[in-house]
Amino acid sequence: MAMVVSAIANDGKLMRPRLVEQVKDRDGRTVREVKPKVENEVMKPGTARVLSSMMSDVVREGTGTAAALAGIDVAG
Repeated sequence: MAMVVSAIANDGKLMRPRLVEQVKDRDGRTVREVKPKVENEVMKPGTARVLSSMMSDVVREGTGTAAALAGIDVAG
């Protein structure tokens, strides 16, 4: 389910999961960087935007209003 929501948030692109962005040595120098990688486009960007809007509307004015947080955009 998290991957589905992630693809919606990324304009329909399913990203390869990653645990870290960088590995640094003890002096703070970056020794390895893990770049984001698109695995697949699972839906059209327009479809993802419509779904995202619908999910935001549910929290703002639908059955998910209990999930709303002041000052933070929430969708669900």
